[in-house]
Amino acid sequence: FQQPARRQIGREPADSMRLRVFYGQSAAVVRWLLARSDGPTFFRFLEDSESEGSAGALRRHYRLESPAELEQAWLQTPAQIPEGPGDQASVAREVP
Repeated sequence: FQQPARRQIGREPADSMRLRVFYGQSAAVVRWLLARSDGPTFFRFLEDSESEGSAGALRRHYRLESPAELEQAWLQTPAQIPEGPGDQASVAREVP
């Protein structure tokens, strides 16, 4: 993440490469969160993020204190290597 995800929501990156990186990072973070729990927990996290904010929802559902801690934990996880042309497991972790 160059910026916390919450600040990027609703903002479109300036060029198509940044947009692709943003979507790739978003998908990677979702997959990472799903790997730490399950689908129902993720959806409860999304609902609680709307009502109480992302920091509280991260604490409740993932035991992470803040979006910054989420970012650090995610960045420390090794990227996966794609298995084939349709596999999008590997994504860029930094915006050019």
